[in-house]
Amino acid sequence: MSQYHQLIYAIDVAVGMVRTALKKHGVADNTIVIYTSDNGYMCGSHGYGSKVVPYEESSRVPLIMFDPRHANSGQELRTKALTGNIDFAPTMLELAGLPIPENMDGRSLLPIYDNPEADIRETLPLINVWGPVAVHSFAILTKSHKYIYWPYAEGDLQAAEEMYDTSRDAGELINLVGSDGQDKQLLEMRRHYDAAVDHWKAETVDFHNYKKYGTIFDRDVDWETKRPLLMKKRSARPERTPNPKRARSGRRKPSSNEPAGG
Repeated sequence: MSQYHQLIYAIDVAVGMVRTALKKHGVADNTIVIYTSDNGYMCGSHGYGSKVVPYEESSRVPLIMFDPRHANSGQELRTKALTGNIDFAPTMLELAGLPIPENMDGRSLLPIYDNPEADIRETLPLINVWGPVAVHSFAILTKSHKYIYWPYAEGDLQAAEEMYDTSRDAGELINLVGSDGQDKQLLEMRRHYDAAVDHWKAETVDFHNYKKYGTIFDRDVDWETKRPLLMKKRSARPERTPNPKRARSGRRKPSSNEPAGG
């Protein structure tokens, strides 16, 4: 935790250095700064480390935008609009005076910059297809609720769904699936979710094997159909002669429950 917050402090210092450099070179008045992060970190919340699960601690990230030419800049305005990192590219294109391609999922943030009370979407998808397959998930978020679907159903785990009222339960501690009086809301969130999966099936790019997740995240497809798509096949590798220099390098092999990537 101390290292984590040291990193946050270091980023704050670095941003200050960037802004100082902009002023030094005389371009601060014509440079737009967008401050964000790729993900949050669980820091022990819900008993988890890492960053790949779709709960608020890892999916909610900073978004601070500063356009020195705009009247709202420096007013410390906040918005409750639903935004995501898919919105950054359309925003930058519009700021540069370039057309936004119709096939982009994101929306420009400029309407919100003009009016913090504005909205640019009704729902936002949260996607994780990185890391251990057991944590691959697809979620849909509205301004008041979050619905998560976990497709993995191997061993002791079963495919599962979760729904949280994020307007009242910011810590996402009460799963409302199966709770009294929540049937209508659950059907609504499932409808949003299914529409997002259909969009995935129709529009996903061909590379990186993303298309298979249209089947994996489909709530109506059984696990036996999904299983071969998720499970990686072990390829036979030739024996390699041990490298004594590598053996002495002091690098430690990750344990089975430790992520190999950053």
